[in-house]
Amino acid sequence: MKENCGGNKKKKKKKKKKKKKKKKKKKKKKKKKKKKKKEKKKEKEKEKEKEKEEEEEEEEEERRRRREEEEEEEEEEEEEEEEEEEEEEEEDIIPLGFLFHPTDEELLEFYLQRKVEEKSMSIELIRQVDIYKYDPWDLPSMYYIGVYLFSF
Repeated sequence: MKENCGGNKKKKKKKKKKKKKKKKKKKKKKKKKKKKKKEKKKEKEKEKEKEKEEEEEEEEEERRRRREEEEEEEEEEEEEEEEEEEEEEEEDIIPLGFLFHPTDEELLEFYLQRKVEEKSMSIELIRQVDIYKYDPWDLPSMYYIGVYLFSF
């Protein structure tokens, strides 16, 4: 019996060693799995960061585009305002036929005031030409009046 007892101890030791080896293998597998999971998480985080960066870049580009569009719109508005001002200035100039209409004295006064300001002429000098006796649609007489008035 004593001989058998010694053999049993050796078998038990071998079994224990095998169990330990199995445990070690399991631990190694678990560690590998954990590492893989950690790597996957890191990769996912990197991808998320990349996506965030891309989104930020897109937002910046959109902002730039908006700014450029706003600047262009402002420039267009300024140009339109300038054109409107030019048109208003052109509208201020009234054709001769309308200026010398005998019934419209306000236009005539406006015209006389402009002439005074532009040419530094007196209203009396301008009125020396008898504007009221001419027909507004009589072009030759209008021509001579215009030449006379603009010659100062």
